[in-house]
Amino acid sequence: MATFEEQVEALTSLSIDGSSAPTQTELSQFLSDGAMEVINSMPPNLKMFCATEDTFTSTAVGSEAETLDSAKVLSVTRNDGTIEQPCRLIPATLRGRASDSDDMNKATTTDPVYYIYNGKLNALPASGSCKYLEVNNPSVAYGDSAITNFPDEYEYLTPLYASVKSLQNVMGNMNTVAALDTTAIGAISTELNKADDIINTAKTKIDNYYTDIADIDDTTELWDNTNKRFQVVRDAMLNAQNLIDNNLPGSGTDAFDILGNAETAYNAIDANLADAETVLGSDPTSGSNDIVVALTAMKNQAGSSVTALSNMAGEIGKAVGEVSGAVTEIGQAIGLADTSSSDIKTAIEAIESAAQKFRDGVGDPSLLGDEDTYTTGTGMTSVKLYVDRAISYINGNHPNADYDLTANLADIDAELTNEDTELANARMQQARSTIEAVNADLKIADAYIKEWTTLCDTLIKEVNAFSSEVSSRFSWISAKAQNWNGKLAASKAYIDTANGYLSQANGFNSNVQSYANEVQSRIAFSSSYITASRARKEQGDSRINQLNATVAVAGQELARANVAISEINSIIASYKLDIEGVPSYLQSAQSYISQAQGYVAEVNVRMAREEQRYKWYQGQQAKLQADYDKGIQIMKGS
Repeated sequence: MATFEEQVEALTSLSIDGSSAPTQTELSQFLSDGAMEVINSMPPNLKMFCATEDTFTSTAVGSEAETLDSAKVLSVTRNDGTIEQPCRLIPATLRGRASDSDDMNKATTTDPVYYIYNGKLNALPASGSCKYLEVNNPSVAYGDSAITNFPDEYEYLTPLYASVKSLQNVMGNMNTVAALDTTAIGAISTELNKADDIINTAKTKIDNYYTDIADIDDTTELWDNTNKRFQVVRDAMLNAQNLIDNNLPGSGTDAFDILGNAETAYNAIDANLADAETVLGSDPTSGSNDIVVALTAMKNQAGSSVTALSNMAGEIGKAVGEVSGAVTEIGQAIGLADTSSSDIKTAIEAIESAAQKFRDGVGDPSLLGDEDTYTTGTGMTSVKLYVDRAISYINGNHPNADYDLTANLADIDAELTNEDTELANARMQQARSTIEAVNADLKIADAYIKEWTTLCDTLIKEVNAFSSEVSSRFSWISAKAQNWNGKLAASKAYIDTANGYLSQANGFNSNVQSYANEVQSRIAFSSSYITASRARKEQGDSRINQLNATVAVAGQELARANVAISEINSIIASYKLDIEGVPSYLQSAQSYISQAQGYVAEVNVRMAREEQRYKWYQGQQAKLQADYDKGIQIMKGS
């Protein structure tokens, strides 16, 4: 017959020995505890099979000597000299009255009593030979195959109980696994520490990069707001802008105001030519139609220039859209950063700050969102302003409904029809002045576009510089960096396309100038009719000379800004030496991280196996517990 140990091993699939979980000693305790629990659950008729008879001699109250092994006494008898008289159980508190011969509750030889007090059994009257049946507390060893004084049909419940407890024991000991807690996890920690050391080395080089930048002394004139290079760039560009249309060098002396004064002087020529209209005698009809054709062609070419500039604005809008997409990609990359204060996030925020300058004017320079320069003032808004004004000079009632280019052409044709060549010549001179004003406005618009393109390139370089820094810092976000760099490259492509449209517009403007030259050559023969207006013309010319001088100063300011930008690029390039080698450090760190990930995979496999074993033990325990509970219920009903 199989031992209880063998039965438990068969039920649990455990191998039990002196050092297993559970040990053989622990199994013996489980078996003993199980046998006692089964006995406690037995109905009285079955408990009789688990009792043994012992004898004792009753003593006087206070001299109790028979110590019980359990708290389960089934019966007690006292011999009266003839038979065994059954003793009735009384509370220990009545033991004194039962021994008092004068008390109505006294015990007699034919009506003996027994009580249990302080773990000891006694019967009354004293000095009698007594017997009692006591349920045993069985001691069951793992090597036993049977239990003494125990019903055979319910003996199987004891190894079932011990099996449940053994499974609970082994599951409790699964909270630690040496292969996981010491070997694999220790290896993971070792590899990650190596990676951490290398990353710290790379971080030191990056920190040195920022330290070098921070330690730039005043002689480099780069960072602060007291005549430093970034400030030089902005100041120079603002000065150029103010010279054009913002009261620099003084009120009434910026380029726009000077042009207005010139216009006023040229318009005053009409008063001088009024007396000459009656003296025109010849009719240059051979050239009049050609002039009208040339001026009409010039108007058409100017319209084509406006179309090209509109296309340019569309490409700029696409460029802004790509920049916005790049900002979105950058924002997603920020979400991959580990903390809100990491060096990686600092660099990414610098990228976002630079990219944001394309839209909302959060810093200088800004392309579209700075209300002082690019929204309510000048910049791209001024491009449209000057182009629209150039168109208005041609056919938009500017500077006066009676003196735009179309009106002048109509007057020329009428005066030539009327054979008033002097007045026609004066109108031709006025038309030529208007054409010069158109060309001046288109040149100003071109200057603003070039300025915007320069700023756009500067910001794109800034974004690309910080993007390169982020790529060096953390290789695992390179995909995002490539994505936003692609969008920024697309933005640059759109800007290049916009520049192409600008070149196209310049071509149309050149055509306008060609037609203007043609008109000027055709009306040169009328110069003899403008003597009376020469004084006013000289006044206008002096204003134009003043305008050219102002524009030249603005060009010098832009040149000064370009020099500062070149110096900035040179200084920034010198700092790249500090972060050389960072990618190789990060690659080495990645190899250690990959090795650690291998150990993590091992841990996961082991944990999955341990979890599988635990679930099996758990399920088997539940099955054995159900079998045990079922057996107990059957036993209770017997």
